[in-house]
Amino acid sequence: MPDSYSYRFSEDERPMVAGAPYLPKHTFQRRVAYVLVALLMSLSGTFGNSLITANLPQLAGGYLSSSAEMVWLTGAFVGIGACSNLLMIKGRQQFGLPLMLFGSLGLYAAAAAADVVFANLTTAVLSRAANGLATSTSVAASVYYLMSALPKSKAVLALATPIACVQLAQPLARLVPVDFLTTQSNVTLRLIVLLIPLLQILLLSLNPLPPTYRIKVFEWLDLVTGLLVGVGAVALACALASGETYWWSDAPFVGQLLLAALVALALALMVEALRKRPEIDIHWLTSRRIAAFMGIALLERIAMAAQTSSVPGLLALRSLNNDQYHLLFGCVSLAMLAGILIMLATLGPKTVLYQMVVALGCIALGAMLACSTNGLTRPDDLIASQCLIGFGAPLFVGPALRYTVAQVLEHGTQVLVPTVLVFAATQNLGSVIGSALLSSVQYATQHYAIAAYANRFAVTNPLIASSTLSQLSSSVSQQAAVIGYLNSFRIVVVIALCAMLMILARALYQSFMNRSPQRNTD
Repeated sequence: MPDSYSYRFSEDERPMVAGAPYLPKHTFQRRVAYVLVALLMSLSGTFGNSLITANLPQLAGGYLSSSAEMVWLTGAFVGIGACSNLLMIKGRQQFGLPLMLFGSLGLYAAAAAADVVFANLTTAVLSRAANGLATSTSVAASVYYLMSALPKSKAVLALATPIACVQLAQPLARLVPVDFLTTQSNVTLRLIVLLIPLLQILLLSLNPLPPTYRIKVFEWLDLVTGLLVGVGAVALACALASGETYWWSDAPFVGQLLLAALVALALALMVEALRKRPEIDIHWLTSRRIAAFMGIALLERIAMAAQTSSVPGLLALRSLNNDQYHLLFGCVSLAMLAGILIMLATLGPKTVLYQMVVALGCIALGAMLACSTNGLTRPDDLIASQCLIGFGAPLFVGPALRYTVAQVLEHGTQVLVPTVLVFAATQNLGSVIGSALLSSVQYATQHYAIAAYANRFAVTNPLIASSTLSQLSSSVSQQAAVIGYLNSFRIVVVIALCAMLMILARALYQSFMNRSPQRNTD
């Protein structure tokens, strides 16, 4: 891009949607810089939150909170992240990309700075909420930088790469030593979280994108819809994050949060249904193809929770923490990187469905292998199963986004906002839904197994000496917990296989329909 702002952009350089930067030809050095910025923005967007979610129990003391209270951090990040695109997409179109980028990152930096100074649970929750808002802009910036760096023929790669790279944040976060993060009441962690948005702002300032063109898109009813969707998403995320910890039937506030989410989202849909120019096209989102596809994307995200929830839980039974997982998650990171590279090398309009089938097959196979674990399992024993799951995650997400964008382009950019919103919601809420589902399955089956063992080894059993009863009780409790985790892996196998079969059926049907006209002409 020429350094002078007097440069006049041609129509060929005009972006497809308002808010995106113009696409002039750049020098090779600038293209390389843009690629590096894009990769760093996508990786760092969720890295701070991944550091926290991977070490919640160990970080609780530094915030003078219990492990149960730390789940509010997850709820704040996921809830805001799930609905932030509703504001951010139109904000970029009307106010421009730089304002939304630097505004959200500045808010994130301010919240993180407040957490450094005051260091309590309230500031931590605000920091997570601001991070959820900034994540959507970080990913969007990554997409725009790659679109500016790559040829127009590779625009699909610019969309798929950032979404796939975001997956790397979770295993990379588990490679950071726990003692390093928890030094002096988590001060190192809070400084890292503050450093991330500051570095992002510096990167964006040193490597500015071309200007954008803007249009007026906001209506006053957008504010009403945005507020209702935001309340609903945050309430739902907090209910899902806290339900498994406080238990669904034991904490009345969990039911109240779910009711608030249901009412808020229902009112938002009612407002949109009555609008002449709705922000959320309900008819589009409830169409058979889009609804089914979004459902499958949600199932895949739920299945991925086995790696972030069930595996650490199983290993924690042996009193292990992230410091003992470095080899495991180092291998998972490499497997994810391999999945990203293979996805990018093979991504195309004719391969997207088959890529998703292979990805879900890898996730199902990995979960099957995990079903053979036991109470003596060590991190090294899980490398093969978790590498398969790690490989499948980015291999699915890239084609999934490619398929979604293709549907949007077929029906015009007016459905861009609702489609991106729902896709982002499946990825954000899917993680906490998966964690809640698998943890609940594990907890319920664990207590069922304990009850079954108790009936077999009753106190009145003459074969059991009273002196060994306490030791036996501890062993039974641990074995029952293992059974619970194995059942959670079996749930993942079923989910992944069901989603794989649905996509395979769609791929075969599409292949048959594409061949039918040729057969008729013969």
